[in-house]
Amino acid sequence: MRTKKQKYKKKFSKISLTKLFLLTILFLVVAQVVLSNSLATSGARLKALNEKIRQLELENQRLSSEIAQKASLTDILAKAKEKGFVREPKVVNLDRDGVVALKPDL
Repeated sequence: MRTKKQKYKKKFSKISLTKLFLLTILFLVVAQVVLSNSLATSGARLKALNEKIRQLELENQRLSSEIAQKASLTDILAKAKEKGFVREPKVVNLDRDGVVALKPDL
């Protein structure tokens, strides 16, 4: 025959195992919810970052195109004409015998 102590131990161990099992399941459920929430928010953040990358790439292409246009020879030639530069200037020869600069009288 079992003693009272042995019956109590067996009953206590069954209760403890059941509680441990339930606590483990509860912990795993909570962990699953936290991880799911974390993945959902990081997914939205990742989508926003990908959109920002796409916008920056488009802006980079636009700016590269604008730089190429501004650096083109036709654009530079047009700006030079606006400022009064000529493409083929007249060549002026100075005589070696002629006085180019005079020394001022002091």
